[in-house]
Amino acid sequence: MNIFYSPTGIVDSRHPAQGLTDMSHAGLKHIALDLAMYCSGHDLKNYGKPMQPCRPVPHGNTPQCGDCRPEASKEAPDNDTAAKKTANPNPYSDASDRVSSICTPDAMLKNLQPLLEQCRSQGLSVQFLRVPRLPWDSKRGDLNPLLEEIAHSAIRLCGKIGCRYLAVSPLFAGIQKGTEWQVNRAYYLRLAKAARKYRVTLLLENQCRSHNGHLLRGICSDGAEAAAWIDMLNAETARQGNLLHAEIPAQDHSSHAEAPAQDHSSHAEAPAQGHSSHAEAPAQDHSSCAEALAQDHSQPRSDSPVFAFCLDTGTSTLCGQDMQEFAVSLGRRLKGVILRDCGRGQECSLLPFTAAYQRQPRTDWLGLIRGLRAVDFDDNLILDFADTAAAFSPLLRPQLLPLARSAADYFKWQIELESLLKKYDSIVLFGAGNMCRNYMKCYGEQYPPLFTCDNNPSIWGRTISGLEIKPPEALKDLPGSCGIFICNIYYREIEKQLLEMGIKNIEFFNDEYMPSFHFDRIETY
Repeated sequence: MNIFYSPTGIVDSRHPAQGLTDMSHAGLKHIALDLAMYCSGHDLKNYGKPMQPCRPVPHGNTPQCGDCRPEASKEAPDNDTAAKKTANPNPYSDASDRVSSICTPDAMLKNLQPLLEQCRSQGLSVQFLRVPRLPWDSKRGDLNPLLEEIAHSAIRLCGKIGCRYLAVSPLFAGIQKGTEWQVNRAYYLRLAKAARKYRVTLLLENQCRSHNGHLLRGICSDGAEAAAWIDMLNAETARQGNLLHAEIPAQDHSSHAEAPAQDHSSHAEAPAQGHSSHAEAPAQDHSSCAEALAQDHSQPRSDSPVFAFCLDTGTSTLCGQDMQEFAVSLGRRLKGVILRDCGRGQECSLLPFTAAYQRQPRTDWLGLIRGLRAVDFDDNLILDFADTAAAFSPLLRPQLLPLARSAADYFKWQIELESLLKKYDSIVLFGAGNMCRNYMKCYGEQYPPLFTCDNNPSIWGRTISGLEIKPPEALKDLPGSCGIFICNIYYREIEKQLLEMGIKNIEFFNDEYMPSFHFDRIETY
């Protein structure tokens, strides 16, 4: 299982050296880069609108991402409050500056170069890339061609830097209800040609939609629907690939790799009928910088499906989704999980377990881990804690990063718990309380322990859930291929005790995310 870390909130996009150094020192070696660092949803929403800097900009400099806000409307001179809010605080700035200049593929790739160079110099790898997304309440369907152009450039960038995964959210703005499948089918099939060439897996994401300010379930927010989309897209991509190999001699068509796929098929299995007047039009790519990044010697992808899915836990939390059911519905189609805590009323990216109420997490981590275990998930975890990191002082941020790494490692360990049990020829438990009983209920039949042991002499010789309780000294007679699993919340004390006894193969067991639970508890001895 791979773990990737988002640098958003940690790394300054203009001066990335310090943040990337902090990540490297904390052991966060694998980067999941969100291009929204260079063109945010706010920037996209205001694309093409006159902008004014909201903080001072040195004379002669171009405002960068986050510097700008919409210019005051000249059609409402009576609105003094609005005029004051949008007044230009910098007398040297040019009121005609537009956010458009930072959201073109050329500009993003140019601004991205310092970060990529720092990653190379510090031995960090970028294996996961994410395309910018519009805010959920955006109605700007006119930006769909721009989003497609950005996605094409991102695919070529992935090919250049060796990035395997690119998350591309479905188009939703300005699309008539009932035509989402037709519009996005054509969109993704156009991207598929380039993805095959550069050997990139395109990951769809679950979405919200805004209705009168309330966030509801959006496109691909149902696991069965998402699975159907993935299957149909992969089937169509494979069919087009077979036709291409059958009809066209093998030669380099890299200059035409981005040509839009023609859609002449009428799929009976399509979930909705309808046509879009604008989103099916091919996006024109005028990105000379992005084209320069392309590698002409890349080969079409044929070894694995082009499309898979990335589950965003923050979006699922906002929509109140059952993540266990979602993961089970996707099965092996699930290739990425974005781990972020999120309050139920507002979208944000918090470090897991930090959004809590009355000592309980607001995110359904139980459902997520159960679902990922059920499908034997062994692919990519992406930790996104941008808001938590940004809220910390730069002086404290280096101390936060090791905790973030530990949180990600904890998820990996929980998901792979059954794989850990399979690792040993035999196992023994340490602890004869509720956790031991939970183990026996969930795993006792499939992975039966030889016995359990406990530090309480009064219960030696008894049984719990049919398991004999022995003194700790019995562990010294075990073979080297036996694993000792601590089933007690005093993990570190017991681990120290076992190490002093010379015991090896010490593992932890945890019953917080079991397939089922006992609803009664035995008294502590």
